[in-house]
Amino acid sequence: MTLVSIVGDFHSSILPLFYEYKDEMTQHILLYDNFSRDVRLAQQVASGIEEFCQKHKCRFQTREYILHDDTLESLAQCSKTLLSYVDSPQDLYINITDGFATVTTVLNHLLFKEKVNFISYDMFNNTYTLINQNTFEKKPLQKKMNIQDHFLLKGFGVETSDIKKFAQQHEKLITLLIEKYHRPYNQFLGVDPKSAKSIAELPKQHHLIRNIFKHYGFGAYNVKDPHLTGNIFESYIYNLIKDLDYDDIEVGFKVYEKYKNSRISNEFDILIMKNNHLHMIECKYLNRVKLEELIYKYTALSNILDDDGKILLVTKKPPLYSKAMDRHENKGLVYKRGILNNIKVLGDVKSDPQLFVTKVKQEFGI
Repeated sequence: MTLVSIVGDFHSSILPLFYEYKDEMTQHILLYDNFSRDVRLAQQVASGIEEFCQKHKCRFQTREYILHDDTLESLAQCSKTLLSYVDSPQDLYINITDGFATVTTVLNHLLFKEKVNFISYDMFNNTYTLINQNTFEKKPLQKKMNIQDHFLLKGFGVETSDIKKFAQQHEKLITLLIEKYHRPYNQFLGVDPKSAKSIAELPKQHHLIRNIFKHYGFGAYNVKDPHLTGNIFESYIYNLIKDLDYDDIEVGFKVYEKYKNSRISNEFDILIMKNNHLHMIECKYLNRVKLEELIYKYTALSNILDDDGKILLVTKKPPLYSKAMDRHENKGLVYKRGILNNIKVLGDVKSDPQLFVTKVKQEFGI
């Protein structure tokens, strides 16, 4: 089969169906307009597909077709060219999920009678519709994309961490620090041991936490593992949800984009993939968290995730948002701004971990 992907406004217009048919394809054709924005997005997608194919040793041929004129004559020539790429029109599948209305309308008009197949993806239900002269059929996607491939296909570089392994190996220690010793541990994080002239001058809570580390096999006064000071809260959250019914999960996951000679990176505490929807949990443990700044930051980063991805921002503070605040015109504006951008703020997870797990399942549909 030959799959034609028409570049539109969203990555989900192309990538889920590309991933679904990657093993059946003999050709993949990227079709886009010569408008500068479409060219940039097409180049990003083409670069991602190239990296993906190198990783997975894909065997299909790739082509690009650029529409230079949005005219009937140009689209008629495009139709003839697409047909010339296949032995039979029935082998041609055109993804019309999010293409320009004029392009998809004219291609449909010219090629439907040739028994070409048209497919359209429904990202909300993770299904697609197959349409030809004899068929109008809705199908669920069978293949589950993992998080690394999701970013790879979008043209991002990725870096993984070993936080999941650490969290699984030291679950008892992590749970103890967050649920029983959260106050001394929080104070421990706020003290720089180098500021004391001697170990004896360090606060009692500092000795308490270091002795707990020692009990669990870490050096009492030589804590070298950065997971003990920087990743405990996300490790705790991961352990709470690690057995849920998701398709993939990553912790401490970095993605980066190239800009000229620079590499622009972003790190995500927890990413969850379910039915081609990529969601995020961001974990903030310290008191110096500025909620409004975080809402602005993750609103800006949401386009990196997914077209319909949701974000949970988790802190250790008691929840401040209420139904009464929701009804008040001038209160809780930062929370309301988050909700409008698919970001919900949760707090005080340790007081009721199971309630938190229930909320994760509800928000992410897992």
